[in-house]
Amino acid sequence: MITIIKNFLDISVIESISKYVSENMNKPMWNTNISWQKGIVKGGGQVAITRLEKFEEIIKEQYVKLDEKFKDLSVECRFYIWNRGSHIPWHNDKKYKYASIIYLNKGWNRDDGGLFLWEDENQQIHAEVPEFNKMLLNDDGTSHAVSMISHQAPQLRTTLQIWIK
Repeated sequence: MITIIKNFLDISVIESISKYVSENMNKPMWNTNISWQKGIVKGGGQVAITRLEKFEEIIKEQYVKLDEKFKDLSVECRFYIWNRGSHIPWHNDKKYKYASIIYLNKGWNRDDGGLFLWEDENQQIHAEVPEFNKMLLNDDGTSHAVSMISHQAPQLRTTLQIWIK
């Protein structure tokens, strides 16, 4: 099941994360999706990734506020920069108890791609447009994908990817 919550993080947290990422853009703390399994990359464009250990407790607090079931679980948070042409094909995140995404772009247009797609129990496909500070929580390994970022998108897509175990 996918749960959607708007305005999930305090704006000051997002601003702190943005500042941290900006100040560390040229440091050797970044990886890419080149190391992902071929089936999850499928020739898509590059995704730049860095772990945000510094912010994991703050982010976990927001999930605990949402539900106490997160209290004794560990949270791993990564900042993703999705380049034009990047996407993720259909998969599930069943190796985690919960998987989550928080969108960071202001003014994302659905024509720019990067839509979160998921399939419900009736095999109906749904799409969620990235919207600033919207959180999606996958609590049962629901099959999902991210549509390709358009090559004409005026900005790169930025997200927080959170895994809870």
